[in-house]
Amino acid sequence: MKKRIISLALALSLVLALVPFVTAAAYTEAIPLKYDWAGSFFEGLAAVGLNNKYGFIDKTGKEVIPLKYDGAGPFSDGLAQFALNGKWGYIDKTGKEVVPPKYTNASNFSEGMAAVNVADPGDFLGVWNAIDKTGNEVILSYYSRSYSFSEGLAAVDNFNEWGFIDKTGKEVIPLKYGQTRDFSDGLAAVMLNDKWGFIDKTGKEVIPIKYDYAYSFSDSLAAVSLNGKYGFIDKTGKEVIPFQYGSARSFSEGLAPVLLDYGWGFIDKTDKEAFPFQYYSSAYSFSEGLAPVVLDDKVGFIDKTGKEVVPPKYDSVANVSEGMALVILNEKFGFISIDSGTPAPQPQPPTTSTVTATPNAATVYVDGESVAFDAYTINQENYFKLRDVMYTFMGTRSQFNAIFDTSATPTVIKLTSGATYTPDGSEMQAKGTGGKTPNINPYTITLDGKTINITAYEIDGNNYFKMRDLAIALNFYVGYDGAITIDTSREYAG
Repeated sequence: MKKRIISLALALSLVLALVPFVTAAAYTEAIPLKYDWAGSFFEGLAAVGLNNKYGFIDKTGKEVIPLKYDGAGPFSDGLAQFALNGKWGYIDKTGKEVVPPKYTNASNFSEGMAAVNVADPGDFLGVWNAIDKTGNEVILSYYSRSYSFSEGLAAVDNFNEWGFIDKTGKEVIPLKYGQTRDFSDGLAAVMLNDKWGFIDKTGKEVIPIKYDYAYSFSDSLAAVSLNGKYGFIDKTGKEVIPFQYGSARSFSEGLAPVLLDYGWGFIDKTDKEAFPFQYYSSAYSFSEGLAPVVLDDKVGFIDKTGKEVVPPKYDSVANVSEGMALVILNEKFGFISIDSGTPAPQPQPPTTSTVTATPNAATVYVDGESVAFDAYTINQENYFKLRDVMYTFMGTRSQFNAIFDTSATPTVIKLTSGATYTPDGSEMQAKGTGGKTPNINPYTITLDGKTINITAYEIDGNNYFKMRDLAIALNFYVGYDGAITIDTSREYAG
């Protein structure tokens, strides 16, 4: 079987203000290698196939949506594609049919919209329209191909000429490119006359179209190729890592896989070896602290010290997603569970602080829409009211819920990724005024049952979490480009 790495990931690791000592990562074969096909876990569920029928399992391996469909795709924004009798529609996590199967093809939901193909009888290509989560066709088009929305724009194609539309369907960047990639960090890679460069959201060429190949920006850098060698550039187009590698892949979690003369290894953003090169026959980007590597035609995982966590014994794997990794052996699909290590007990921080919380005046966009969060700036970091975040993320790929377990000592705030939040009416109230003296939250915080050592603040009886920490934990994009931009459909990019 040809080696394939499926780059699908939702990171659950958290960057902490104080990094605790942890035991080494370990793994268990959690779901047997028995399926004919499977996709990675998203929003707590994974699509699987057996005997040409498809459904969904949870992380215990329980089939929570029966294997009765002709096809299935991953959950995103709370909905997943399914196929029956050659047509595609969407179901929710209970298996309820939300959009009936009537489309020739369908994409994942992203930023509240999904591209669907509408083909008349005898029409080979059809056209791609966009629907909302109720199934309403909100954009009618003539395009022959369309991608999902990213940062408010979607790439569209009319017979191999690509451009971008906005959420009203307006063509904001002309269809003139041979290929395009999604917007990331405000820029999109585009190809013209077999060369690659980058444009901004106005269509302005901000990095010259001169490269032989280009990846999207990730961790604020982009891997590009020139004259047969790969290096990395920043968003100004400045060469920050020289063109010296035979190949390269994107930075993720601060490291990037690169190819030297004798094999693959990893570098950091200063171009230093992250650990001594092992010269793998191939290597892929990190997700949740682990990276797939290929050795002697088998695939396993290493951690950021270069230590082998999962021996190279599988025919193929997917990146770790929600603590689980899809693995393939002898043409059967299953899952391994990754234990990232148990944090050593840490002393609780004091419950009072001497810092000041000031109301955050920044404009915030979530999936392209302006949102007026109750938020504060503390020590030059942005802290958002937890209930506001859960409320705003409802129905997205990054939705989560919190339960306050007061029966434990100290109280435990239990976060669950993919869970649906139930509003209590206190969400999205007016922003606070004037400076506040926040109290450091003394509670234990867990994510999907694992303790997280993270500092949160309590102001006027409400809990405020650092947005970047939540982005890392739930693997959604947050950036700043004159405004705070949050994209729940994209992965965290550093």
